[in-house]
Amino acid sequence: MDTNPYCPPVDSRSEGVPRSHLRPVQWGTMVAWPFAVCLNCIAPMRFGYSMLTPPSSIGVVIALLLFITVGWTIIHLSPSAGRSLFIGAIAFSLTQVLPIVQLIAGACAFSLAKMLGQAEGNNDWMPDRILTILGGVIVAGVTGLLLSGLALILGTMVTSLLPRNRSQLPNTGPGSG
Repeated sequence: MDTNPYCPPVDSRSEGVPRSHLRPVQWGTMVAWPFAVCLNCIAPMRFGYSMLTPPSSIGVVIALLLFITVGWTIIHLSPSAGRSLFIGAIAFSLTQVLPIVQLIAGACAFSLAKMLGQAEGNNDWMPDRILTILGGVIVAGVTGLLLSGLALILGTMVTSLLPRNRSQLPNTGPGSG
């Protein structure tokens, strides 16, 4: 048997088709993920923008880019978890109508940044301010992690109710009954 050591491995069940170890890319979810992240930034940025200083706004941008990158990685490595995260993020963005959860997550994140010396305020004479790049990363990162965790839980609940593929959908076409 002639085998070329430079050819990719061939699956014995197929006729000469190289076996690929790459997963199919979920392009629709990959393209839509940054929009889902931005949708979930509306309430946190509306309430937190006044606390930002120029260095901390750089930290917020860094944290947002990290969230987009980590989301893309999750979508690529685990399509089912990525689907749950994406659906949960879209569904969770609707809770910004009454942003209680977003305010609680932001307050927790600001408290952590303040304990670590990256933020100041909470007095009558001193407004709340995030001082450093690291403070911006901490506040945006902790807020995002809390909200992403809740979105993943919500998305898992929603996707458990959805059919896995089109063959499980009820037949409602003409002549179905």
